[in-house]
Formats: sequence, C-alpha cells, structure tokens
Amino acid sequence: MSGSPASPAAVRYVRADRLLPGDVFLSRGTDKDSNWIAWTTLGPFSHAAIYHSNHCLFESIDDGVGYTGLDIAQACRNPGHGAIVLLDVSQYLKLEIRRHPVLEQACATSQGRRDIEDRLSEWLIPKNGFEYPALTALARAVPYVPSFAVLPILWAVARFQGEPTKVVPGMFCSQLVASALEDLGAYPLKRRFFDRKISPEQISPNRLQSCRSRLTPVQGAIVDEDFRCDGDGSQQWFLDQLKTVQTQRLEILNKSRAQALRTTISQVDNQYRRIKELTERSKSIRK
Repeated sequence: MSGSPASPAAVRYVRADRLLPGDVFLSRGTDKDSNWIAWTTLGPFSHAAIYHSNHCLFESIDDGVGYTGLDIAQACRNPGHGAIVLLDVSQYLKLEIRRHPVLEQACATSQGRRDIEDRLSEWLIPKNGFEYPALTALARAVPYVPSFAVLPILWAVARFQGEPTKVVPGMFCSQLVASALEDLGAYPLKRRFFDRKISPEQISPNRLQSCRSRLTPVQGAIVDEDFRCDGDGSQQWFLDQLKTVQTQRLEILNKSRAQALRTTISQVDNQYRRIKELTERSKSIRK
C-alpha cells in the first residue's frame, strides 16, 4: 500500500527493515501550506526528505535543515526474520517512499550499504543547521510558469506572513534531496533526448514522482495497524535501546544548536567586513 492515500486519522507504519539509505520520503501534511504547495506544483505531495539511518530523516523544514527522528512505535525480534521496527507515520495525509535503482544495487551488500551511509553523511552533515530558505527560493520549482512571474507572488506572500530575514539560508526540501542523490551518482530524473538537465532548485517534490522520475516506489514499506509484529519477548528492551541510539544521534547532530552557531558566525563575519570596509574608507580619505 505504498503511496496509497489515507485519512490523517488512519494508523500507518513504515517498516524500517525495508528502508535503505537514500530512500526518498514524499509526503503531504494536513495543514493549508501543504495543500497550496501541492496545488502549485501540480501533484499530491508537498514535501520531500531523505532517509539516512538509525530511523532518521534528513530534511529541510520550517525549523531548519537537519536530522529528524521518525517515531519508533513498535519493535520486535522475530526468530529467523531478524529485527522488525515499525515507525509511526500516521501524521501524514499522503506518503510514498521511493528509491533510486543505482542505490538499491549499491546497498545489495552490508558493506555497500555502509559505504552509501558514509557518503551520505559526508554530504549531509555540512548542511546541518542551515535555515529553511526564503519563500522566494521556491520560484524556480513551480512547473510551467516562468520564475519571474512567480517571484513577486511569493515575495508578497512572504511579506503578508511576516517571514523573518534569513541569516544562513539553506536549500528547500526537494532541492536538498535531489542534490544529495546527485552527489551519490543517482540523479533522480530521466534525461530525454536533447533535453537539458534540470537543476535541483527546479525540482519540486512532485517532480520526484512524475513520469520523468527514476525513483520507484518501495513495495511493502508502508503497512497499516493490522500488520503483526510478533516477537520473542524482548520487544520492550529492544525498543528502548533503539530509542536511546536515535536520541543520542539527534543530540549530537542537533540542528537548532548548529543553526545558532552558524547564525552567530555569520553575524561576526558581517561585523568584521563592515569594520574592514570602514578602515579602508578612512585610509582612502586620509590619502
């Protein structure tokens, strides 16, 4: 039932054992902003995130760019079947998980999977702590409409919403995902004859599931409340250990702390540049 629409109240889980690093989570929330983003980009989704490991996504959302933990709802060890962990995703109105065939092949072995996780870490961690970009950054991601026509509309919306000035802006959600995949050698869109390559800042979440997408749905990744997770009696201990590891990872890579540091460094750099400009100006006046 991957990608099937459901009521926001429906209980749904993602099977963590079906996930690989580089998997793309395409989703849509229940708020008005999600609706208008989906509508303007001509598709069912409003957000994209990339899966790394330890039941964590890397994404660009309102509170910034960085790691977000998925809710570990159930966990068990089935004899002969290994660990099964269910991640609660009931908060999404729509959800689909997609995978690039290049990454699926690369993760066919344990070593290959670790290599992809390491390469993802090398690319993602330097992006941790940036702010979600200004709304006008989305202008090029609206299909079939020139960015110069969209830009004033987004600027007006940002003013109406009282959008604060971005000190250290990063990438928006699908731009981040597309850039990460491209760095892994898994560019997410098909190239047509004589077509130019679409840059990541032009890729909306819905382009990642369009007819041009090279990403295919991960079958069996999303299950409902009827899925049985029978274990060997050690479920609670296993669940607690998983949550501890996830919490430790998120604490180490805390995006709010990283964002505060980036903002402070940017402000200090700007102050230094102003002092340097004033010094150079005073020198020229003396001459």
